[in-house]
Amino acid sequence: MTPGAIILGTHLARRPQTGQLHQYYAQAVVLLAALAVLLVLVSLMGR
Repeated sequence: MTPGAIILGTHLARRPQTGQLHQYYAQAVVLLAALAVLLVLVSLMGR
């Protein structure tokens, strides 16, 4: 692991738990958006 990743990991570990739910929602939105883009690309390539 790079020093930057270790610093980032310790910073994230020290964050209060109140932001965790918002982080999960943000990750879910990003994941759904990525899946939607992938689905559009696959459907366009299938034509």
